[in-house]
Amino acid sequence: MHLTRWWRQACATTLAASVAVGAGACGEPSSPFLDPWEDVDGTLGQEVLTVYRGEEHCDLEAALFLHLAWPPGTGEWRQFVRDPEGVVSPALSAAFDEDARLPADAVPTGYRTESGVQLWLPSGGAPQQVFLMTAPDDVEAWPLASPPVGCD
Repeated sequence: MHLTRWWRQACATTLAASVAVGAGACGEPSSPFLDPWEDVDGTLGQEVLTVYRGEEHCDLEAALFLHLAWPPGTGEWRQFVRDPEGVVSPALSAAFDEDARLPADAVPTGYRTESGVQLWLPSGGAPQQVFLMTAPDDVEAWPLASPPVGCD
């Protein structure tokens, strides 16, 4: 199932997302999560999606952070975290699923990296997790961080 025309327009004009990527298993320079992101038209401005490393001085470089505007058009956002090593919190680490199944009703956002990583959302209301697919049988589920995690 592809995004509806409204959803594509809402995403293209009002969805602001940023992915904060730290070092670690997926944070190395060759990581597909660090590749430039694009939308279905092949372009994606930094106001929509930004990838950067986590802050080393806060010891969060082994975690990945994904910021997603939600609901679209409100200027509010949600943060999702990839924390397999537990550097952010034990709860987020436990909720992260490195070997997830993409739900049958998941919705593709149309956002992908040049190497093919795709961002998918669960259908329905406000997502409690997001799915990053690097291959059809390689899906990760990143849990919502509430409240969002920051670094001074």
